[in-house]
Amino acid sequence: MYRRSFIKAAGLGLGVGLAPSALALFPKGETDELILSAASDRGGHHFVTAIDAQGRVRFKIPTPSRAHGSLLLKKEGLAVFFSRRPGFEMLVVDTYTGKLHQQITASENRHYFGHGCQSHDGRYLYTTENAFNDDPLSGHGVIGIYDIADNFSRIGEFDCQGIGPHQIERLPHSNTLVIAMGGILTHPERRREKLNIATMRSSLCYLDGDSGEVLAQVEPPNPQLSLRHLRVSSDAKVIAGAQYQGDISEMLPLVFSHRFLPGQKQQELVPFQADELTWLGLKQYIASVAVDPSNRYAITTAPRGDCVDLWSINSGRQLNRFSIKDVAGAIWQPKQQGFLVSTGRGELVLLRINAEGSTTSHRLAINNQLRWDNHLFG
Repeated sequence: MYRRSFIKAAGLGLGVGLAPSALALFPKGETDELILSAASDRGGHHFVTAIDAQGRVRFKIPTPSRAHGSLLLKKEGLAVFFSRRPGFEMLVVDTYTGKLHQQITASENRHYFGHGCQSHDGRYLYTTENAFNDDPLSGHGVIGIYDIADNFSRIGEFDCQGIGPHQIERLPHSNTLVIAMGGILTHPERRREKLNIATMRSSLCYLDGDSGEVLAQVEPPNPQLSLRHLRVSSDAKVIAGAQYQGDISEMLPLVFSHRFLPGQKQQELVPFQADELTWLGLKQYIASVAVDPSNRYAITTAPRGDCVDLWSINSGRQLNRFSIKDVAGAIWQPKQQGFLVSTGRGELVLLRINAEGSTTSHRLAINNQLRWDNHLFG
């Protein structure tokens, strides 16, 4: 009943509300500069948006519910926005016009977890989904497979042998998928309630995107460390951020690295190095991870702790911390040669690293009408 009611409401919203506002047309070639984000306004209305390298909003489309992650399909000139758990739709936007191109509704007894990635050949879209039924205490994670060339038709799914798949990416130059399996059981009838904290098991899951074979599952050192977000460097190292579900007073590492070893026994996750006060300051919650093209630096955002941390990927050590209120989204911005981060206060802040490794920060833009959501993608 919940799912049917949701889709009916979403359909009504699409019928009357999903028209672009303040959109600007893009010549082909300029959309490479686009940065995608979900957003909300002060009245609680939700949008999917794109900004340019200067932080200007280039399109803003109202949506019936909150979106979460997104994906830019540059070859097709399309952007895909995934609804926030427990959401039942994906929205596809034409980035050249800023108009809605298509809405995709989740299959029966499936909902989206808010993230997706593209196959190595570009034809298929993989999404993290929850397979649920009438029993709130059962369910498992699957990877939905959509044929982009066939109007995003859903052609099947892979069982990722775990609960709560969240962010998904692909290892470079391969069709090996890596999935942050959060391990937390949820059900749409119970909204965002966590149903299995005492027995949860999280992992990084490596899955063959052609056959669906689970190649490896690597668990964190504590079962209540829920791996949720990740970024893959261009040299195939995975940087993962966790959200701890245990006692609020405990101070555990929340950032890990891992490198997949095909056909070999997998090494354990390697925790990044920081003191206990640093971990305590994150309030047990990492929201986004970003990596620079040189594979030297990563940043993680912590909206509950109001901070961004800069890390050395090679040493795994913290290099700097920036205090930024309600920070969440993060992405490397090539035109500005720095990390761009967004906040729930409408700010876009640029963090630059010079050749000696020192850092500077400045506010690139502020939008008093919008509150940026958890992620930036481009």
